[in-house]
Amino acid sequence: MSFRYILAAVCAFGVSGTAQAQMDGDVLSAFNDAVSNGSPGRIETAALALMNEAMANPSDPDATVAAFEASLKLAEQEECAAAIPGADFAMRQQATASHPLMEDRRVLLAYARYCDDSTSESRSELEASLMNVTEPSMLTLRAWIDLYTGYGGSSRWRDAVRTASAAADHMRPFKSSIPQLYFNATESAAISHFMHEPSAEAHERLYRWQLEGEQYWAQVWNSGEEIPDWLEDTRWYGDAWMHAADMMYRSFEGQASSSNGRAVRNQLESMSNAQRASVSSAYSIPMLSRMEYYEPGERPLPFCRGRVNQTRELSYPSVAGWNMRVGTVIVRFTIDADGNVVEPKLLAAVPPGNFEDRVLDTVSEWKFEVHDGQDLSQCRVAGREIYQTVGFYIIRR
Repeated sequence: MSFRYILAAVCAFGVSGTAQAQMDGDVLSAFNDAVSNGSPGRIETAALALMNEAMANPSDPDATVAAFEASLKLAEQEECAAAIPGADFAMRQQATASHPLMEDRRVLLAYARYCDDSTSESRSELEASLMNVTEPSMLTLRAWIDLYTGYGGSSRWRDAVRTASAAADHMRPFKSSIPQLYFNATESAAISHFMHEPSAEAHERLYRWQLEGEQYWAQVWNSGEEIPDWLEDTRWYGDAWMHAADMMYRSFEGQASSSNGRAVRNQLESMSNAQRASVSSAYSIPMLSRMEYYEPGERPLPFCRGRVNQTRELSYPSVAGWNMRVGTVIVRFTIDADGNVVEPKLLAAVPPGNFEDRVLDTVSEWKFEVHDGQDLSQCRVAGREIYQTVGFYIIRR
């Protein structure tokens, strides 16, 4: 079957396929029942028993699949050291054209070793085993995600770019089935690339990630389906990253005359306008077509025209300023009947933890003012939602 045997649920291994071994019936039944209904401790106990039963009966025709499934379940429970003997046993069994394929056995053994002890050697072994797999499974998805998030968490950006890019390529043919995992991989690849080297190529990659996310968001919206939280977050996060990148490039404008400036500019180069236009033309963003319908006489009044009076000006947070931080915050807020800002909500902040508190505190004091000359009986103020993108950058002299 396409997308192979393990794709029963998409977010964390899922439920492994039920083993069909013909060894001790009680051991097998206990495993199947534990997988379906058991607690983590019960699953671990049953998986260990099945793995040992399979290893004790290597000539049984179902010993390989039983050991594989039991070891896979142990790895899912993060009992990776316990999973290694069964994965190694399955690896040494005869190759077959049915589940588990030899490439899957190799990945399972490599993943169990990596999960047990993440060393340079185990990471390399796992990455090499994944390169031989063409169709995703829950095991390969989990392995790729663990690899690129591990590299990114350690600021090993070059390695994170390589593994996240490979993960995205691995998932792309099945994007419609696993969109959240796919966009997580493309996001990690784009951000890691930019963190490694903020070049025009990395800038373009950020832009492609942003546009692809916006394109998918519009497709889901037009389908009439509810936008999932992860997709809404992806949309705003992509916008924030592109804007933050622009803030960073702007911060270094005019520095090329100094020797230090030239060194910086050699590494920091943005897309040209022509490059941006070319990339944009490659993504067709559908027009939003979802309409709101009202019963006769129930259509609300249109919103009054006006402007937000920024009665309190935004200021640069002192700590961010001293550390020469640049970034972007996107917020959404609602206007009440008196024009006050209510319910300000953070949509995205890049980088997080630097500017969002200042923005939320400041916009809470803003006020919406209606333009003169409007009949307030024919328009309304309350309920208007406003989206605000705020960029912070430093002019370097």
